[in-house]
Amino acid sequence: MRRKALSDAEIATLYQRLAAHFIDSCIMVAVMLAFVIFAGTMEGVNRYLAEGLRIFGALLALAYRLLADGIMRGQGIGKRRMGIHVVAVSTGKPCVLGQSMVRALPIFIPFIGLVDVFLLLVNKRRRLGDFLARTEVLQGNPSPPPLRKTRARAKKS
Repeated sequence: MRRKALSDAEIATLYQRLAAHFIDSCIMVAVMLAFVIFAGTMEGVNRYLAEGLRIFGALLALAYRLLADGIMRGQGIGKRRMGIHVVAVSTGKPCVLGQSMVRALPIFIPFIGLVDVFLLLVNKRRRLGDFLARTEVLQGNPSPPPLRKTRARAKKS
């Protein structure tokens, strides 16, 4: 199913996207910092436990960045605060986990991240991660998921 072309008014602004990225980056740093500080307190108890906590914190922060948009119906915390969301270009539905991971990968690859940002500055609609994942970022919140009928509600009908 092909959906209608979107007007520029529906596309998230560069400011909204950069602010959302900044918020999500701050969350990543906060998670890693919390685990580094906690690991520092454990250093005297068990050096291997402390190192494991540092690694776990880094992996948890990475997982947040890779999966947040897919788990939270196209809106990680940064996007939710900025009032934008990620959708699949072909369907208009919120992005799924695979798309969320593909979208985030260019951010972590040296120099490709710069190309990613440059493409967004030139294109204004989609960055490299969006092209690869076949997604775009729109204004507003995603529509709520359809209600599932419960057995009690189905019996009343």
